[in-house]
Amino acid sequence: MVDVQNVTSACAVGVNPISRLIQIQQAKKEKEPQFSLVSEHGVARSREFVFQVCLCEECIDFMWKDGSNVNVNVM
Repeated sequence: MVDVQNVTSACAVGVNPISRLIQIQQAKKEKEPQFSLVSEHGVARSREFVFQVCLCEECIDFMWKDGSNVNVNVM
């Protein structure tokens, strides 16, 4: 199981959390996560996206704000 804190703590130093999660899985030689867009709302410069990521038979939803590569809110 991937620790969400490990992935989000990498965000604090400027690493894209999606890329970090993929790197972790590759290093463990495990299946890469599957991402899907659940919803999006807002206007052009302040869009918010809700994604679902499935990994190791578990799925979580998280929010991504447009223009932000360091702020992931696990829902």
